Amino acid sequence: MQKIRSIIVEDEQDNRLNLKVMLQSYCPNIEVVAEAENVAEGLKTIRQYQPELVFLDVEMPDGSGFDLLARVGKPDFRVIFVTAYSQYAIKAIKFNAMDYILKPIDISELCLAVDKVSHNMKNNDSIELIQNLLGNIQHRDLQSRRIPLASADSLRMVELSQVVRLQGENNYTRFFLADGTNILVSKTLKDYDSMLESNDFIRVHQSHIVNLSFVKSFIKTDGGYLVMEDGSEVGVSRAKKQDLLDRLYGG
Repeated sequence: MQKIRSIIVEDEQDNRLNLKVMLQSYCPNIEVVAEAENVAEGLKTIRQYQPELVFLDVEMPDGSGFDLLARVGKPDFRVIFVTAYSQYAIKAIKFNAMDYILKPIDISELCLAVDKVSHNMKNNDSIELIQNLLGNIQHRDLQSRRIPLASADSLRMVELSQVVRLQGENNYTRFFLADGTNILVSKTLKDYDSMLESNDFIRVHQSHIVNLSFVKSFIKTDGGYLVMEDGSEVGVSRAKKQDLLDRLYGG
């Protein structure tokens, strides 16, 4: 078994030891080659050991895990974030299709994250994913962000301002873009519903999320449906109708 060279960057010694023991016991393909307790030491350790995977604490005394990644330059390693509950941090991480585990660490969640990273090690997209994450953190405005969309054969970074609508297809979601193209992604519409909570995106049906910026008109007949700028028509469920009207006409 080829082991994945890894380091742990975490400010609490007990937490580092606990994670290392869990990895040794349950994730035999992970080799922890070094540890660091803060951003400055983590940067030095990464440069020295050139890891393939970093278990990275989000909050540390001298900065955040995001600060560390920004200082690395072009990080060519995978990251699994380790964090106590932080709504903003977790939303940013999930939005960028990256992996995280919550403290206190659950063994099944740890194994799941490691297994996912192990299967994606050959994909040469770590630099792009991390740089996209850092760029999005700097832009609190959701529409100015880019979202990574991984199809069967590619990873494409798409500006949210170019997403017209999303359509759920069982365990997949199809993104329809302003340029007329569409991308099928192996995530459910529910996953994106929580990511895209903003003033511009709204779920109007069990199978549809729309970008309000691309709504051309609301037709009241036939139960109600939207006509989008690209000419597509999107049905509106009875349960979502009032919320949609409030958003369209300001309550």
